Formats: sequence, C-alpha cells, structure tokens
Amino acid sequence: MGPHPGVVIRAAKDYGDPCSVIPITSQEQPAASHIHKLSKNPNPLEPAKPVWAICSHIYTVSMARLRPVYVGGKPVFPKVEHEDMDAIFACIRATYPAAFRPLVHTTAISEKTSITVEGDAVVIESDTLVIEADD
Repeated sequence: MGPHPGVVIRAAKDYGDPCSVIPITSQEQPAASHIHKLSKNPNPLEPAKPVWAICSHIYTVSMARLRPVYVGGKPVFPKVEHEDMDAIFACIRATYPAAFRPLVHTTAISEKTSITVEGDAVVIESDTLVIEADD
C-alpha cells in the first residue's frame, strides 16, 4: 500500500490533533451526489490526470500521518481550487443532510419571556416585546 491522496477538510490546530480528510482517486467515478470531479489535479507530479473526491468517506487521521509531495527533492503541500472546496463541502452536505440541519433551540427565561436560536437567527419574545436579530 502506498500513500493515499486526500483533501483536508478540517485542519488540526496542533501536531497531536486529528484532521478530517476526504480521499481522492484517479479511478473514474460515476456521477453521484457524493462524488466531485476536481477541476484540477492538486498533485504536481500528475497535473493532467483527472481525480475525484469521494465525499461520503470522511476519515479522521493524525496530523502525523500527513505527508507532503516531494518535487525536485523539495516538499510541496498541494492546494485544491476554492471552487472545488466549495463543491466538496456541498457534496458533504448533500450526503449527510441531517448533520447540517439548522439548530433550533428555545429557552424559557420566565413565564413571559423566551429565547429561540435557529441557525444564526436569535428571537427574544416576551408579552410586551419581540426582538429578532440575525448574526
């Protein structure tokens, strides 16, 4: 088994922290909501080879397992195009919709006042006043 290319979707803060990665493959993949064909292969050793991100396979790995690609003896940390990252996150949301539902939480402060948080919106209701705020 050789190295397994992937896209980091959640970076580690410290060396001992885990990262979340999505594998990429050069094996042609059928069109599906959990597959994204990258517009450009991030591997500088094979830039013309088409690659696909398998967005239904999220792996958690130690940062110690991540390695650069060596080009001319120098380490290179390839980057994915911004549009591809947006598409990868869209595929993840399509694959795991329950994980991305807006959070709805209501707290009663008193009989006459409550606070509801739905996604980024906050609604404070009382018998005399309703305040809505979007972050």
